[in-house]
Amino acid sequence: MLALFLGAAGCGSKPVDATYRVTGDTSSVHILAMIENGRILEVTGAKLPWEETITVPRSQELDISVTNEGDGEFIVEILINGSVKARNSDKGKGAIVNLSYSAN
Repeated sequence: MLALFLGAAGCGSKPVDATYRVTGDTSSVHILAMIENGRILEVTGAKLPWEETITVPRSQELDISVTNEGDGEFIVEILINGSVKARNSDKGKGAIVNLSYSAN
C-alpha cells in the first residue's frame, strides 16, 4: 500500500498531545501515520493494542492510515490531550481505515 499524507506543520499558539490509537481483535495491522514536522511513521505487523503519542502545534493536521493484515476487527482513533476526536473501524483482511483530524 502506498499512501501520501499532506499536512501543514504550521504555527499554533500552544502545543497539544496527539495520540494515534489502534485497538481490536485482529492479529496485526500495517500503520502509516503523520508525526512531527510532516514525517511519516510506518509500522508493519503491529500487534494490538498499539498507540503513539506526539506533541504537535495546535494547527497540525493529523493523518493515519491502517490496513488490516488479519481477519478480525480493528478500531482507529485520534485523541487530543486524551479526548477522542476522530474514530472509525473496519474488519476483514485488507480492510483500510483512513482517519484525519486538525488539532486546532
